[in-house]
Amino acid sequence: MMNFIKKLFSKEQKIMVTQVPSKPFALSKDFPITAEEDLILALPLEILSDKEKLQDVIDCSNDALTSIENNLIYLKLSKGMSVSLKKNAQCVILSNSAEDRRPRLLSVNKQN
Repeated sequence: MMNFIKKLFSKEQKIMVTQVPSKPFALSKDFPITAEEDLILALPLEILSDKEKLQDVIDCSNDALTSIENNLIYLKLSKGMSVSLKKNAQCVILSNSAEDRRPRLLSVNKQN
């Protein structure tokens, strides 16, 4: 019962959302997201200035696989991994094939 009361008055709010692959969405610096299933997230490389490194702008698990190709930053997140940005950016979730339009499940965390 005490855990329920703590969650009820907690400053952290968790909201479950779905996102269709290949449809751009805004990832705000105020809203860390958690992958509720394995997925690949693509971010524009221009979120980094000339002197910034990935870890200066992107905060994610050390286990997340990252790569940079074609002016995009790819983050491979396993279920339960979170990512947050220190800047706002548009991003997309990638699918395995053009036919795979199944929405992916994410949780959005807002801390007051």
